Amino acid sequence: SGFWWGLGKSDPLARVTRSPVSAALAHRREQEAMAHAIQASLRAERLAREAAAAAAAAAPAPAPAPAASGASSPLGELMD
Repeated sequence: SGFWWGLGKSDPLARVTRSPVSAALAHRREQEAMAHAIQASLRAERLAREAAAAAAAAAPAPAPAPAASGASSPLGELMD
């Protein structure tokens, strides 16, 4: 709405854009655009989460972590 009210008084469209009806319509269009932007953002977040989950599911399982004490792993036995 700031754009409409920021128009100078000399602007020939100022009279039209400042009418209550056109201001209400502009406000409604602005809110609809905001709602669409929010929905698109939420959709993008959901798709990103789903893609990350799919990538995690497709990735090979990570190797098991080595045991805390080195003696239980073959490398630890060699180093002892």
